Amino acid sequence: MPPPPPPPPTEVEKIVEKIKQSTLKAPELTRSSVALDTSPMNISLDVTPGDFKAAFSLASYNPTPDGLGQNLVFSLHELDRNPTILKRGNLAYPAHLKRRGLEGEVKLLVQINEQGKVSVIEVVSATHPDFAESSKIAAESSVYEPPMRNGEPVMTQFYLPIRFTLLEK
Repeated sequence: MPPPPPPPPTEVEKIVEKIKQSTLKAPELTRSSVALDTSPMNISLDVTPGDFKAAFSLASYNPTPDGLGQNLVFSLHELDRNPTILKRGNLAYPAHLKRRGLEGEVKLLVQINEQGKVSVIEVVSATHPDFAESSKIAAESSVYEPPMRNGEPVMTQFYLPIRFTLLEK
């Protein structure tokens, strides 16, 4: 005995069949995709209150301030080794913020020249403006050993995070 005929298609099945039979044109891309730089990050964080040994840099990011002309500024990862601090600036916790029990953090973009002198290029972020001013003063009164690249003194710059915390006794 032959098999029974299939049931007639429903309305939904008719619509699906029409869509399958119609030729759909694939959409065309109007712009190329953007290639992302996935180079590794170089991170060294040793942050304690008033510690300027902390450093943060992206391997491919080397922000150079305006007006330097032909002076080359290197990132930390391009140096022979990270500069060591010789004289630490005095980080003053703003008294009115300390009384209020406020803690915070400041991120500075700093530059160390060939003699080891620190300049603050930019205050990138600060949880309170009074933390920023105190951090700038302390950073600029610090002295590092001259940054070296291939045995020669050079300039470097990096992001310096400074954390203000209240220690409980």
